[in-house]
Parts: sequence; structure tokens; C-alpha cells
Amino acid sequence: MNIPLKQCIITLIASSKLLAINHDPLVSQTIHAIKHSRSTSADGWLYIQGHTNGRQTHASSYQRLSQLPPGTGTRNTGYLFYFQNKDRITVFVPLGLKPFFSKRGYKNVQELDWQQSTELDEIKLTALPAVHFSGRGIGDGNETLWCSWAIRSASTNIFFSGNTGYSPTVFKAIGKQFRSFDMAIVPIGAYDPANVMQPVHTNPEEAIQMANDVRADLIIPSHWGTIALTDEPPFEPPERYRAYANKIGISDERASIMKIGETRTV
Repeated sequence: MNIPLKQCIITLIASSKLLAINHDPLVSQTIHAIKHSRSTSADGWLYIQGHTNGRQTHASSYQRLSQLPPGTGTRNTGYLFYFQNKDRITVFVPLGLKPFFSKRGYKNVQELDWQQSTELDEIKLTALPAVHFSGRGIGDGNETLWCSWAIRSASTNIFFSGNTGYSPTVFKAIGKQFRSFDMAIVPIGAYDPANVMQPVHTNPEEAIQMANDVRADLIIPSHWGTIALTDEPPFEPPERYRAYANKIGISDERASIMKIGETRTV
């Protein structure tokens, strides 16, 4: 798999399928089409959503993502999106989010409860517990589910936490269930003030502990340096992440910090 990593959209190329994992696709204001050399080699797109709130399900973003001409992606403030048309995108969401995508013309939407699994070609996806909430506005709080994901193929196992607070009970159970992951994509930002954010967002130290709990070989930090959501300085999360990893004896190679647009083969 090749992994071009952004802070909010992570894309995985697996055989003939291209898989995108979402944190915050805010692209509705400015979109510039670009050619991507791999886009024409994929015969379908898989899109994974962790939960809904005013950023994660930004309606005009999804509308614009689906209207791109074949063979193009989009660029917006560092994000790359490799979506083409709705008929070739299979969307995987937690319970209750299917109507949001169906209403916007996506034909292939699967919603899963915690511990439900589905397969598409060689990729198996399992929706797993997370510690968060959902809601896009006043009056719809927690009406849809939130989740983390296990993404597995014959060669690679990936854990994607989505947005979550830390729970040793939840994540050690996932580690026991799946035994190990090749990598864990975990959120390290939006944690200050702790008395408000800790129940729903991990700080860098908790994110590393979560990756250890699920028994991940490689740790990929996400959810930082993109949106001014909370009070910590925007580049504090990776500094704390690296410092804590070094303190507890985790190598820089394992506790990776990837640049926007960087590609890594695993």
C-alpha cells in the first residue's frame, strides 16, 4: 500500500481500489483540480467516515468532491482528494449516516454498527467502538453513531481511531480482539482545555498509549495543524508526541510524523 498522508484525509492504494479515510474534508470554498498519476489505475473508491459533526460532514464539501471530472483530484490548503464520481465511490459509515450521503447522490453506502464487518473485494472493514459523540447542529446530538475502524487486507492491517477520547478498556479490548495492527492512525490534536476536550479527544500522550493498546507496529498521528479548534498552539501536538515517544523508548521510525503530501510504502 502507498499512503499519501494529510492531516485530515488519508488515502490508501490497495490493489485496484483506492481508499480514503476522513477526518475533516473542508474543501467547499476553494477547489483546484489536479492530475494524479494513480487515479486512472484504480477501478473504484472506498470512503470511510468515523462520525458526524459540523466539520466531518460538511455538506458542500461532499457535493463538490463528487462532481470532479474523471482523472482528477482536488487540492485545498494541502489536502489531496482522489474522488471521481459517486457511482464509483463506496462509502462506509457508522449507523445513521447513510441518509446524509444518499441524499447527496452517493449510490453505494454501507452503514455499520459496532463490531459489524463488511468486505469489498480484498478489503475487510470492521466498525469498532470509539469514545466520542455526534451531531451537526442544535437538536440532533448523538442521533447517529461514531466509531473507529479496523481495515484489513491479505497483506496489511490498519487501525483508524477516528475522533476519540482515550479509554484503556475500549482500546485494549480492540488489541486483544485483533492481536496486532501494522499501523494505527491516531489523533493527537484538539485537547486543550483538558477539562472540556479530554472526554472526546486524545492528547499526544494518550494517542501513543492508544496505539500501544491496539498493538500497532507503526503510529501515524493525525488531526492536528489544520483547524484552529482548541486552545493549544497549532504545532504543539507533534512536539509533545515526539517528546513522549522518546521518553518511553519508542523510536522515531515507529512514532512517525509525516509531512503533508508525503507518501510512504508499507
